[in-house]
Amino acid sequence: MGKIILYSSHVLEVVEKVCTKVIIINQGAIIAQDETDNLPRLLELPDLEAVFRELVVHRDTQAVADRITDIITGGCRESRA
Repeated sequence: MGKIILYSSHVLEVVEKVCTKVIIINQGAIIAQDETDNLPRLLELPDLEAVFRELVVHRDTQAVADRITDIITGGCRESRA
């Protein structure tokens, strides 16, 4: 007792198995901190992966698709008229 091991990972399935507490950081800010089994319960979600997606992943899929297309074509897309 009295020891802390810092484990940093994006593999949340493993985090749930080996950690008792979790901190979720997004763009340098702590957005969630609690026991690994309590966070999903608080947000009524099945697991930490779902918690992470709910709190962190907010994407406009069309904007992401347009950006990927711009990168692939070098910004030379034909208009979609």
